[in-house]
Amino acid sequence: MLLAEPVQRQNYAVAIPSQLYHPFSETVCLQLSREQAVPIHVSVTLQSRAGNETLITQSISQLPFFHCRSFQVPPPVGNPDEVAFVVITVLEANSEFQKKQKVLIKHADKKTFIQTDKPVYKPGQIVKLRIVTLDQNFIASSETQRLVELKDPKGNRIAQWVDVTPVGGIVDLSFPLAAEAPLGEYSIRMPGLTRTFRVEEYVLPKFSVSIQMPQVVTILEENFPLHVCGMYTYGKAVQGSVKAVVCRKHIRYNRKSSKAKRSICKDYTGETNDDGCFSTEVNTKVFLRKHGDNYDFNLEAEAFLKESGTGVEFNTTENCKVTFDITTLQFWGTSYYYQQGAPYYGNLELRSANGTHLKNKKVILTVSYGSRKQTKTYLTDDTGMASFVLETSAWDNSSKVILQAKSQPEDLNSQNVKVSYGTASLPLTASYSSSHSSVRIQPVQAVPACGDVQQVTVHYHILATELGHRAARAHFYHLVSAGSASEVNSEPGLLPCTLLYFFNFFLPSGQYSGAFNVTLPIDLISSMATLFVYIAFPEGQVAADTLRLKVSSCFRNRVKLGFSDAVALPGSAVRLHLQAAPGSLCSIRAVDKSVLLLRPEAELSRDSVSHLMLTTAA
Repeated sequence: MLLAEPVQRQNYAVAIPSQLYHPFSETVCLQLSREQAVPIHVSVTLQSRAGNETLITQSISQLPFFHCRSFQVPPPVGNPDEVAFVVITVLEANSEFQKKQKVLIKHADKKTFIQTDKPVYKPGQIVKLRIVTLDQNFIASSETQRLVELKDPKGNRIAQWVDVTPVGGIVDLSFPLAAEAPLGEYSIRMPGLTRTFRVEEYVLPKFSVSIQMPQVVTILEENFPLHVCGMYTYGKAVQGSVKAVVCRKHIRYNRKSSKAKRSICKDYTGETNDDGCFSTEVNTKVFLRKHGDNYDFNLEAEAFLKESGTGVEFNTTENCKVTFDITTLQFWGTSYYYQQGAPYYGNLELRSANGTHLKNKKVILTVSYGSRKQTKTYLTDDTGMASFVLETSAWDNSSKVILQAKSQPEDLNSQNVKVSYGTASLPLTASYSSSHSSVRIQPVQAVPACGDVQQVTVHYHILATELGHRAARAHFYHLVSAGSASEVNSEPGLLPCTLLYFFNFFLPSGQYSGAFNVTLPIDLISSMATLFVYIAFPEGQVAADTLRLKVSSCFRNRVKLGFSDAVALPGSAVRLHLQAAPGSLCSIRAVDKSVLLLRPEAELSRDSVSHLMLTTAA
């Protein structure tokens, strides 16, 4: 949240998260500037039902002033949240100024995970499960779990645990299934959380089968590659025979239509090579020779791999889309709003039907405003991106501004087929700003890996009249917010911030447009973060911009897990090495990998944990 307002030839800004989470620490920052330095006293206070807490109190004689301080968030008084106030008080000579703004104090969300040792069990086996509750800092909770229930497929409660206390942050439970346990889906239930597993009479798969084929095929492509591969759970290639059936399925509009007779199918057979794969080319003309509403635009491939010597067979399926759209074009990282007189920055992204970036291709952009039109041609770079900067001085705030883009079609050599090439349209709305200067954060396409830093470029265009008399220094303030998109967008202008930066530099004489870089440590920001950059002028105007950052899901604790030997004989002894940061909560599970192939979607992953932790609790 940013409080900004002029106070008698000076202006201030208070940056503080719009939502405060107990029992964590948060950061508040205060910035003041004015043309003439006169001693003043400034205080920032948090007013809540728990009492008033002075966050910043400072006597200031040198301006500009910028200071940040951490504070402990008090517990909310209420159920479950409390509306509090941040109050700034400015005392100068015989005058006093005060302003307050609402903030929300909340208990920090905690997320609970239930993990079973296997996704599928046989009757008579023992179900082992672990429960862990983490706060927003991924610290395990020691709170007692009031009730854990286990229910069978018919909803009958077959076990329960009451008032279970974690040991080292983890609840360990187990339950022996009866030898005649009914088959089906069982559920582990806690208040607000359910986890399921299945009981089946299964046979462990010896190997997995995979199909590699394009996800999208255009109607102009005559052939595409198809690969069928088999791999044992211990990493060895499967030797055997392959049968692949590729079909363009018939859409059944009623039960009387014959699916088998109306679908178009083609068989492909062969043997796997030393890598355990069988490869072939699929001729799309076989499937595209018939037209009409009775045929959809999807190809389904089903592959069967029979192991040599044993005859054991497993199969899998994959799909690809047949499309008439040869390219796709979209505006990327481009704002829906413009500020008259300020440069408008935008990007166009051109991709092929299968999603690959198209470089060195022409895209045509037409800008319509009022009764005027301007058309320019741009060339995409190696990432398929065409960047543009538009002059907005002639754009009337009362006129409608529309950006229309299209990709240059290629010569079809007189092919008798109707296809489409990418187009995009973006209506723009004039935005109000107290400042005629502008700040623009350049969108970043790449997603840096954990441990890297993110370089973000900020463009600025500053009016000398707003910067102040004889001023030649600009002060920019960067705030990085963390949280989900719903938190960031819940109220315009209110941003929960965790990292704050201050940047200032001298402007070359007569130069008021340029750019600078902001370096962000990826490991210290959330995978759902927003960068907020602003500059506050002496007369109280503010120029600002925000950018939603895309970063990897990173955890500060590094964990290494490995066996002493990559390959070992049955019955031999191997050592397991685990290394983690001090104070880490570690949980190890050892299970036959073949079991995980039965329900791979049930596994927890880095991304699934991060997504759950960043989702606002219901």
